[in-house]
Amino acid sequence: MQQNVFKRRRGGKRDRTYSGRYRLPGDAKVTQIALGVSDKQAAEKKLAEIVKLEQRKRAGLEIVQPKSAETIKSCIALYIDDLHHCGRSSKYVENTQRALRIVSEDCSWVFIDDIAPKDFQVWRSRNGSKAPKTLNEYLNAWNSFLNWLVDQERIENNPLAKLRKSETRGKERRKRRALTLEEFERLISVSSDEHALAYAIAFYSGLRLGEIQRLVWDDIRLRADTPFLVVRADSSKNKQDQAVPLHPYLVTLLEKKAASCPASDVHVVDYPPRGSRAIQKDLLKARIPYKDSQGRQADFHALRHAFGSHLQSSGANQSVTMYAMRHSDPRLSSKNYLDATILPVAEAIANMPSPKLGSRIGSRDLGGGGQSESQRVASPDLPDTKKPSEDEGLSHFQSHCVATGQKRENGSGSRIRTYDLVVNSHPLYR
Repeated sequence: MQQNVFKRRRGGKRDRTYSGRYRLPGDAKVTQIALGVSDKQAAEKKLAEIVKLEQRKRAGLEIVQPKSAETIKSCIALYIDDLHHCGRSSKYVENTQRALRIVSEDCSWVFIDDIAPKDFQVWRSRNGSKAPKTLNEYLNAWNSFLNWLVDQERIENNPLAKLRKSETRGKERRKRRALTLEEFERLISVSSDEHALAYAIAFYSGLRLGEIQRLVWDDIRLRADTPFLVVRADSSKNKQDQAVPLHPYLVTLLEKKAASCPASDVHVVDYPPRGSRAIQKDLLKARIPYKDSQGRQADFHALRHAFGSHLQSSGANQSVTMYAMRHSDPRLSSKNYLDATILPVAEAIANMPSPKLGSRIGSRDLGGGGQSESQRVASPDLPDTKKPSEDEGLSHFQSHCVATGQKRENGSGSRIRTYDLVVNSHPLYR
């Protein structure tokens, strides 16, 4: 029998935790397993327990599955260290750690084996007062954590993988609306120069508040043939550098501000971290409601919604809008960041082509009762006849009804005047 512990090499680096390998009598090859502990003695003890359990299993003896010696708390600590190592933002790491801690404590999960889908469903039901989007963020945090454990070979599968997310459509707690151009003009007219510049950058470039606050003058290229700014990977959400062309009005504002800020490492805008509180005060000055009649709010991020909505309103196609907003999914640009009230729907409908005169529809007139009736066509083959009497007309009408299955009463149950109907509908009396 062979068994030993070791640290694997991945990409030229050793793992922080041990793995083990063993081969029992009769095995053709060595079995390798991740142990998930960084202490060598603990790893050897854990491997010995695994080998002993496998021997009992092959002997047909009763197996009592021991609980994993690894606690959730220790695994979360390793996961958080890995997130920092991968360059995730401090805010993301903090929110992830908080979500993992809250659920594990509320569900009384101590060991990895304690994690169960039913417990999470019960916790989600008890916290129904939270927004569905927030509950989905908790589930996303746990799925990411458990999938990481699977990749690290600490567990075989993710026990929460099959849980469905909460429905968010129609249940959004925070709905945003796009400011119209007239509202934007009123907003910047009453705001300070710093606030007005921040609002203009968001309105004409779609940058998020955090991205605007990290902009330095070295990121602004006003002397290029087409002026642009650079959203650096360390401040963008998608972790990619991207150039964003500048609107002429925004170029004017930045040139005016750049004259007094020659240093390249100075921040472009001095805007408070709590953007929503600042913009609420400015909206109040401009007499613009923070929330409209539908409960949609105009916070700082709503300026990004305005950027996407006005782009599409000006005729930009979906690809251009998606690239300008730096989205990886076109549905975000066409649904989440589109305010339909900005689109010129009425003008587009009014510009649809009208039917040509003399068409079949245009040749029909409406009768006195609202029903359409074809214009009478003279029949040259019919001889001139005297006007039929009402009795003769009734006879012809009854024959016509029998042949065509028509009723003598209309849809409302009132009786139709026989003579008028015969003269106006039967071809012999035209």
